[in-house]
Amino acid sequence: MSTILQDLYMPRPRLVCTAARPVACNACGKGVDDGHGIRALSTASGDIMLCDLHYPKQ
Repeated sequence: MSTILQDLYMPRPRLVCTAARPVACNACGKGVDDGHGIRALSTASGDIMLCDLHYPKQ
């Protein structure tokens, strides 16, 4: 009978930090939980989110 001895390498667990938040309209604060569709728009001043009431489908 043969035996294999091996050193186990156990890396330290990494802590993951995120800046996630629920998506909501920048105009009224309603989101997908309220039954509204959300559209992301890129502008010169940054990204904004608008619901289907403030940015209707054309």
